[in-house]
Amino acid sequence: MKYYLIYNFNIFSLNYSKSFIEVIMAFINWNDSLSVNVEKFDSQHQKLIDIVNQLFDAMSEGKGNEVLNDVFEGLLNYTKTHFASEEEAMHQYNYPKMEFHKIEHNDLTKQAIELHENLNRDRLLLVFQF
Repeated sequence: MKYYLIYNFNIFSLNYSKSFIEVIMAFINWNDSLSVNVEKFDSQHQKLIDIVNQLFDAMSEGKGNEVLNDVFEGLLNYTKTHFASEEEAMHQYNYPKMEFHKIEHNDLTKQAIELHENLNRDRLLLVFQF
């Protein structure tokens, strides 16, 4: 199991073993396992990963504070665009779990907005797992 830590606008991957914690800079690479096999959505997912990687790159150069707010806002805006696109397709093809998926989108959007607000209040310390 991998855990990721954002601290002081630097991102670390934490690999646990019996006697030590190894800290390595982390980033996200697109690969076929992330594909949903719909070109439009794969392209949008790749764009979202690119935005996140911009932040990772800046953090690895010690410039996270300079770009964090702009990158986060870009990520929020593009996520809203992506969710709207997915929901339009679900509606068009009468996706049976559309309402459930829309609730997930709304929950993720609310969480992202809350994170952004905490960032602006200097109260952001995240640990997340992939």
